[in-house]
Amino acid sequence: MRLFETNNYKIKERYSFPVWFLDPGSIILFETFACDYGKTYFLKEHLIRTYKAQKILNIQSKIDIEKLYPLLINFFKRFNKGYYRCRLLYNTAKDIIYVILIKEKRVIIPHDGVNCIISKFISPYSLGISCDIKSINHYLSFALAQKEARENNCFEAILVDRAGALLEGSHTNIFFIKNNTIFYPDKNILAGVTRSIIIDIAISEGIHLKGGVIYKDSISNFDSMFLTGSLTGIAEVKEIRDIRKFDVHNEIIKKIRKIYERKIKD
Repeated sequence: MRLFETNNYKIKERYSFPVWFLDPGSIILFETFACDYGKTYFLKEHLIRTYKAQKILNIQSKIDIEKLYPLLINFFKRFNKGYYRCRLLYNTAKDIIYVILIKEKRVIIPHDGVNCIISKFISPYSLGISCDIKSINHYLSFALAQKEARENNCFEAILVDRAGALLEGSHTNIFFIKNNTIFYPDKNILAGVTRSIIIDIAISEGIHLKGGVIYKDSISNFDSMFLTGSLTGIAEVKEIRDIRKFDVHNEIIKKIRKIYERKIKD
């Protein structure tokens, strides 16, 4: 793992976080994305989401995204000898961004899809937290759900609300397909960058979309399911364990994947 600090539009390497980084009065906004042999995916969109969260929190930041963006693009080009999981961490109290890079293997989605479980954890976004704020301060439920998925040998755990509505995965957004319509939760979720891109693709291709509430007891009504995420891309789901097996060869998913993969190569 390597850690860098961006301050006054200069980037320098650090070997630890400053002691004040996690002070109780600080809110830490974060974004996760890939650096693929020097190329980042949708970095601008991740920065814009951080900017929007600053506005919601009434933070008067001196950081100019239009100036920071090219600086970061050139910075990530240095890491052109591998695949990295990247995380931007913005400390609201100090108005400083930190960058973490972890070299790892690319997420490979099996051709026969991935397994999921329904998490026992409640999404914090269903408890009144703004869905436009992605913060470490309320990340615990997602971290526990990720652990829950690993312990059950699953790729993902889907968080719910108190009424049993499915909301999102621990690190992905969720979509279902019935006939030729894509269904997706549209309230009390963190609207992921990749999710937004997939919805835009579907609209441009004339694919029918329907946002709304999806309850656990309605899962059996759907033909297919897929996940989206900044590191996942698109992942077909073959089964929500003990509830429903899905068709992983859905033509709509194939079409969307083809267009999405073309976008990230551009």
